[in-house]
Amino acid sequence: MIAAVTNTVCTAPRFGDGPGGLHLLPALQSLVTGALDDAHGVPSKLTPAQHQLVTRARGVIDQHFSDPSLSVADIANELSVSPAYLYRVFSLVGSTPRRELEQRRASAARLLLAASPARGKGTLESIARRAGFRTPRRMRAALESTESDADPSVLKSPATGDRHRRLAAGRAPGSPRRG
Repeated sequence: MIAAVTNTVCTAPRFGDGPGGLHLLPALQSLVTGALDDAHGVPSKLTPAQHQLVTRARGVIDQHFSDPSLSVADIANELSVSPAYLYRVFSLVGSTPRRELEQRRASAARLLLAASPARGKGTLESIARRAGFRTPRRMRAALESTESDADPSVLKSPATGDRHRRLAAGRAPGSPRRG
């Protein structure tokens, strides 16, 4: 595969020109992903077409996550596959399209929360909308259900006290601090 990618790179005068030039980016993505999977001992469960589908689905999610109306059906429709098939392919990598969308939105929310100096109710509503959530409550639920690398103090809100810090730390709002 490395020889094929090298040959494509060498024979294409610019990106998109020459034999196979339009397929250079997907080939490189596949090569890098395969190398990383090999390095981490992850056996490849996907065919090249399935791998490309997952990559394209993640691209659609990255491009449109901030639209609160984006659904798995919309993603599947854009990729010209059924939602059931999209779920089936994502199951091969241990995920679901819905989980990927929620994780992307939660990641965006964490970045926006970290960059926001104020933490009032209006700010949380604005951040939730910008991250693709319909409500701050849905954003909080997504933050609770996804792993957080965020600084716990980032989610502190004067209106909600310690709750957001506990969410970021992975503890239930009423649970005591450990250790």
